[in-house]
Amino acid sequence: MNNNNACTGFTVTFYTAAILVFIITSLFICIFDIRTMHIPLWALYTGLCLSVIFFALDDLSTFAWRIGGAASLFILFLICRFFSKGKMGLGDLQYSIYCGLVSSFPSCFYSVLISCIICLIFFVIKGLISKGKAIYFTPFMFLGSIFVLFLL
Repeated sequence: MNNNNACTGFTVTFYTAAILVFIITSLFICIFDIRTMHIPLWALYTGLCLSVIFFALDDLSTFAWRIGGAASLFILFLICRFFSKGKMGLGDLQYSIYCGLVSSFPSCFYSVLISCIICLIFFVIKGLISKGKAIYFTPFMFLGSIFVLFLL
């Protein structure tokens, strides 16, 4: 009698767990942001903390690059918030840390570029760009990060 598992080809690593946590919490955050223009910080911080733990347990040699990505995007979005005179929300600023952690350095800059391009295309097609109107950017940051994760 053979006692092998049926699923021997699939193993869940800490990296996979971190990515799954990112996807699940980000989907919730994006839906909430689209509907209310606010980000539930409890979901953001829960996902961020779990992902930090899983990434640290996975590979400490690449963990520094992930922290560098988080810090880089935080600084970039902080500068954007400063020059936009507060029109960029704090939720987007805080979510950029999460995207930078997942995308890692230097790929995090590709995710921002892709996010901006997707956002611009979406709002030009929808005709929703108007001066002074708030734009929910979190879903586009999520799409840019996913694109970088799976295609680059």
